[in-house]
Amino acid sequence: MTKPNFTADGVKAKITELQKLPDDALKSQTRVMRSNLSTWMTGNFTLDDEQSKFLHGMDPKEIKSIGADLADCLDFHLSLTVTFGPKVPISSKFIKTHGDLLVRSVDPNGLIKVTGRYEVNIVYE
Repeated sequence: MTKPNFTADGVKAKITELQKLPDDALKSQTRVMRSNLSTWMTGNFTLDDEQSKFLHGMDPKEIKSIGADLADCLDFHLSLTVTFGPKVPISSKFIKTHGDLLVRSVDPNGLIKVTGRYEVNIVYE
């Protein structure tokens, strides 16, 4: 697997790479995303110092939630968009997520089905 920079182009390339994986290899990646998105990010992207500091300073509950949603999108081949807003002087970085993911149980054995789409916007305000 490649380790691109964490930029719009790098994220797009990584998503394309993940979507082309066989299901078992993809599940291996999404398991790590669900359990520790920070570890997955540092293993799959080249982060600059600012990005690394931001990632490791995020609220663990937020990271867990984003990791689960990203993994659901990839596992179920759903629409996934990640955008980077322009940096502006004297700004703060925010991660805004949008989507309409719906998780449903489809049988008594606990199998689930996820539908919808997910968008992650990295913005500076």
